[in-house]
Amino acid sequence: MSNLLVLTLNCGSSSLKFSVIDPKRNSIVLLGLVDFLQSSKIKVSWKINFKEYSIFLNKNKDYKEIVGLISDHILKRDLEIFNRISCVGHRVVHGGSKMNKSVVLDEEVLKYIKKVSCFAPLHNPLSILGIQTSFDVFPHLKKKM
Repeated sequence: MSNLLVLTLNCGSSSLKFSVIDPKRNSIVLLGLVDFLQSSKIKVSWKINFKEYSIFLNKNKDYKEIVGLISDHILKRDLEIFNRISCVGHRVVHGGSKMNKSVVLDEEVLKYIKKVSCFAPLHNPLSILGIQTSFDVFPHLKKKM
């Protein structure tokens, strides 16, 4: 497959930032933001191919619905991009003393992130939720555990 891409998710308490990165070219293919999470007026905006888009959702959505929306209504608009995504990267605020660089996610890593969530109680639980949700929404990318 030519030139694989990485989907990144940064799950916060009131927003979810997402992007698709081309690591080979060191460039951003798509950049997006879901704002006002946990409200009835969610704004989803993204930029791709020098064009900006936004939609408003008048209903509270959970992370699975939001990540599903990113997948189905944004990424799948361009199947070439969607089909080139080879993995999902997650930003986790605090990895404790053991995790101070990128790691491949598995059950042991998730357990450890849960254990050190006390260091970032507003962010780590949502990162864990985003990680688990991305496994559900993108099962074809799920690491074999």
